[in-house]
Amino acid sequence: MAKRRCTKKGCYAPDDFCLELAGPLHEKCQFFLKAGAVEAPIKTTKKSGAATSIPWTGEWLRPEQLDLLTHRGTPRIIGLVGSSGAGKTTHLAMLYSLLFNGKRIENWDFAGSYTLNGWELQAKTLQVQEDGTVRNPDATPSDKDFYSLYHLALRHDGFLHDILFADSSGEVFSKWADNVNDPAAVNARWIYDSANAFLLFVDCEAIIEQR
Repeated sequence: MAKRRCTKKGCYAPDDFCLELAGPLHEKCQFFLKAGAVEAPIKTTKKSGAATSIPWTGEWLRPEQLDLLTHRGTPRIIGLVGSSGAGKTTHLAMLYSLLFNGKRIENWDFAGSYTLNGWELQAKTLQVQEDGTVRNPDATPSDKDFYSLYHLALRHDGFLHDILFADSSGEVFSKWADNVNDPAAVNARWIYDSANAFLLFVDCEAIIEQR
């Protein structure tokens, strides 16, 4: 009996997450064929011939990869804004850690993510080390071409919502704050132009020192 496979281009269910439905829900997808149907071709590499089933790394997304989400709706983008060291990336790590440990965002249920590796990389930094200390996540690169969009699929009242948390270097936002047209602040400007909402992180110590 032929193995059932998805007919949607770029989707490799059941070997990986369904592109239409968040998480491993391919059995309910309209593009997933019944047993005995013609199989979709499996993308392979020339070097080893091993199947390559996902077109992204799982760490984080870039703006040009948002077509992974936009085919099923318009994702909501939340921009994290703040200076370097204000806690933007640490906040994301804490958010994922809480969700991983069963906490909920009121009546919103976790329904998958295209960036689980990225979430895990940040959350691991919050684990207690052998010496009893906890270190903060590594600083976000200040390269103007660096984008880190962390994805959560959340289900609310039976509907699926794609949420993207857009993180960027505090140094880049400082440059953007001084000059919105600074060529070194392209990613900060993209967040400002694209975000539906913002989380503002304030450096309280810096404010106190300026008084």
